[in-house]
Amino acid sequence: MTEIEIVKAYMNIPPVRRKELMKHLKTIDELQASSTILRYVSEMNVVIGCPIDVHSREQIFIDARMVLSYVLTKKGYSNRQIGEVLMKDHSTINHLKQTMSFDVEHKFKTSAMLLLEQFENRLKEYGI
Repeated sequence: MTEIEIVKAYMNIPPVRRKELMKHLKTIDELQASSTILRYVSEMNVVIGCPIDVHSREQIFIDARMVLSYVLTKKGYSNRQIGEVLMKDHSTINHLKQTMSFDVEHKFKTSAMLLLEQFENRLKEYGI
């Protein structure tokens, strides 16, 4: 179907049904986003060798959250979506992304940058 045909078909749906359809489509999009984010989280768990959802301030966990926030933002996910999976507030996710972006921009060799390289290599290995 072309975009015009889709719009015409949508316009033929009664307004009450349109709202139901839009809610359903939004739910499908959110489920797909969650499954993609979870795949990235599971790959990060493999890279760091333990679950990322541990409530810890150890540097490895901070770096892992920072890398995931940065990578998932580049993939188009919102702070809210990322925060829900990492169990962090959207403002925390925003701070993690800003810190990581600064490191990437200035090509600092931090532990987070080294973790980012390992993570990206793993994603390439498995075609994700």
